[in-house]
Amino acid sequence: MNQPGSFAEDSDVAVDGPFCRSEELAAITKDLMNEGCWAVFLSSDTGLGASTILRKLTAAEQGSVPVLNLHGSTSLTNIAYGVMSAYVGIAEILHENSRVHVLRSFVAEFQRLSERLEHGYLDPKRVPLIVVNDGHCLDHDTAELLALLAMTGTAKLIVSYSQRHLLPEQLRKLWFFGIAETISLVPLDQNAGHRFCSELVAGKVLPATSWHYWSLAAGTPLLMNLLLTHDKRRGKLHRHLGSWVVEEGSSDYGEDLQDAIGSALLGLSSEGRDALNLLALSEPVEESVFQQMVSEVVIKELYDWRLLQHTHSAPPALGFFTPIFGEVIRALIPATQSRKLYQQLLGFIDGEPKNNESLLRLVLWALETEVPISERLILRAAVFACKLYQSDTALKLADRIFDEKYALRVSMVKARAKYNLGEYQEALHLLGERLEAVATLEDLLFGSLLKAATRLALGMGAAAVSRDAENLRNAGARLANPRVLDAEKTLAQAQDIAALVDLMAMSCTGEYSKMADLSDTLIRHRGTATGFSGLSRAMAMAMDSERLTAQGLPLKGLARAMAAYAIENDEGSDVFFLPESIMQRQFIAILCAGDWKLAAEILKQFSLDAGPLMSSLGGSANVIRGMVLMRSGHLRQALASLTTGIEALRISDPLQLQGFCTAMTAYVSARLGQVVEARQLLDEHVESSGMFIVLAHERAYAAATRYTLESHHILPAQHVGVTALLQQANQAHTEGSFMIELNALALLFELGEPNLNHRISVLAAAVEGPWALGLGQYADALDRQSGADLLLAAETLERSGMFAFAKLALDEAEKLLKLQGADLAANTARAWLQRVSTELADENHSSSDRPGHTPLTRREREIANMAAAGHSDRIIADMLKLSLRTVEGHLYRTYGKLGIAGRDELKAAMAVG
Repeated sequence: MNQPGSFAEDSDVAVDGPFCRSEELAAITKDLMNEGCWAVFLSSDTGLGASTILRKLTAAEQGSVPVLNLHGSTSLTNIAYGVMSAYVGIAEILHENSRVHVLRSFVAEFQRLSERLEHGYLDPKRVPLIVVNDGHCLDHDTAELLALLAMTGTAKLIVSYSQRHLLPEQLRKLWFFGIAETISLVPLDQNAGHRFCSELVAGKVLPATSWHYWSLAAGTPLLMNLLLTHDKRRGKLHRHLGSWVVEEGSSDYGEDLQDAIGSALLGLSSEGRDALNLLALSEPVEESVFQQMVSEVVIKELYDWRLLQHTHSAPPALGFFTPIFGEVIRALIPATQSRKLYQQLLGFIDGEPKNNESLLRLVLWALETEVPISERLILRAAVFACKLYQSDTALKLADRIFDEKYALRVSMVKARAKYNLGEYQEALHLLGERLEAVATLEDLLFGSLLKAATRLALGMGAAAVSRDAENLRNAGARLANPRVLDAEKTLAQAQDIAALVDLMAMSCTGEYSKMADLSDTLIRHRGTATGFSGLSRAMAMAMDSERLTAQGLPLKGLARAMAAYAIENDEGSDVFFLPESIMQRQFIAILCAGDWKLAAEILKQFSLDAGPLMSSLGGSANVIRGMVLMRSGHLRQALASLTTGIEALRISDPLQLQGFCTAMTAYVSARLGQVVEARQLLDEHVESSGMFIVLAHERAYAAATRYTLESHHILPAQHVGVTALLQQANQAHTEGSFMIELNALALLFELGEPNLNHRISVLAAAVEGPWALGLGQYADALDRQSGADLLLAAETLERSGMFAFAKLALDEAEKLLKLQGADLAANTARAWLQRVSTELADENHSSSDRPGHTPLTRREREIANMAAAGHSDRIIADMLKLSLRTVEGHLYRTYGKLGIAGRDELKAAMAVG
């Protein structure tokens, strides 16, 4: 029987899935092996996998010790020893001295189980184990008897219980006595959720797809299992270009999922269920409104059941802790009841919802229940749906707007939805050439930036965008005639938007030196920072962030992008993707500065908070992560991230990063020796058409790939790669784009091109950020042939996470110091180099990639690399402060893992590895 607040994990509802609780199972096993621990309490919420853990534990333990399984039940909570009926006769339970009889039955059952083991107790040092599921439902007498068995050392207990309820007091006392441990199950984090999805479909899953299921299920394994299984069965989850992808659009949820959620709500009060219906139809609902409609007692009940949580919005709003609950409950509410609840909610709302998500839900609810609602609100909801990348919803809402005065904006909304879907030609057709028909300033400005972005996405170039800017100025002058109130303000705002379009054209061509004055004029805007004035200032600051970064000032560029976020902007006043544009330039600044830690922190926050944007921007996140890993020297990890990024960007690429990602992937592949794959990627590469700083990096990585392929004789040795990189560096220097220059020179430097030391050291001194600092110190030390300064540069590089350059610096330092007779310093450099090399080798040349070989441990690989370099066992022992026997033992195990006979074959084996 299913328990209140628990999923039917043991029923046919659940589909077998991958086991994702190995760490928790190991922790339980470790505690049970502890002589001082006699009980482990497993605290769990619905569907988190407690029952699965107990099954795994039983299967693992029952071959070593007697294991007795009990299952609590609400129907037996008030029946003494009722849960024991499977092991104890009714007569014993009803006997006036039933406790003694039940205890004897326990002992007899343990003896019977012991005799069934192959040789009695396989582990005579261990006592029997009692496994209890849903321990919060145990009756008083059973709980007391179990506590007695634990306290007397007769048996050990593992008891799962719901976080929504308390364990019986008799069991809780074991914890207070210090002989029990508690382990709490928590939802899977995003990385674990991604692994779970990949294992469930036995293939590669795009991060945006795993995020979809992880977020809907709030990390609950059973719900993720049911969602994936249902969508896979009906074809919504399918393979695309080798990866599993979930389609956008509405879903129907199968009976298995409905039954599971129904089981989870058993025991909730009727008032609580009514409140959930209201929440499902209106979420996110403003907290103040919900508090007026629902009593404090019911709200507390929903919090206690972990059904309710605050959303990240202003003003404060409430939604489901597990979003899929809302999706399923909404689908089950009859239309008549839904209409009644809608009218009830309207009575408590003062005006319009202040939260955009609340407005979107309200509008969709009104249309579903056929309640009249203004087309102005439908338009506002459609704009917000676009910004949430709910393109199908945006198109459906736009089709419900018929008033001619909204015709132009409806076309713009549809164009944004088509842009989201990558249908750029259709988007441009919808944007059209309607400036002559525009009657208001608002209509003139609405969608003008989107049109420029669409032209760039289609590769139409800066000239076409510049013409759009001129047309905007002419249309603004027409609207700002003497008969129009605030004609001067109208003209100024039209000029501002036209100036932004001009900035977009300059960004496309890399005319950064020309952007400063224009950006500064918009940033010092004379109007208030609201509405379109806010949009123009924020976008101008984002564009100036790009300029500053390109000119070698990424830290100032980052500060400018961060300030752009703080500007108030009316989200309903335009369909342009302002937050994404700011975010993209923020990441460009971080990556060019070389602050990998900050990049990781913001990426993590983005993946948690991005919501529906993950479906469209997930590929962009892979590009950022891949570049961080590549620049830090972790090439195999970078390749995995970038390869996934290419697949995701083929589906959705709103920021125009596919060409950049392809070029980086080709370069990393070539560096790893995967020259055939690199050549194929280079042949497939099509240049991006967005920001020039991105395009410049893209061209640099493509040129570096050609350089590498030429050195491997995959391409004719025509020096095309080195020539292209030098030309780019020289051109960037002339234009003052020092970051672009430094990136091109750094690639040549890393690939071994000579005579660049002095130029790089001088240039890097003028560029901000830890990446330039480390690179400059390294080049300067090389230029002066200073072994000591090379060690200092290596320290800076390692601290900055630039491990590949740190390795190069240490290698040069060791050689120089040895030539200069500084043997002690050379030995230090050698040991340090070995450590850095080992870290990179473990990741970039893992023996686990070779079938038939067991992976080497980090210490084994470190010693093997030193031995392969010619160091004797004694020298290795001295350098690593190990005993000679330890070193010999590590090498012996290494030979076995690598399948070689001895030291003579080690160098070749490690090179392959």
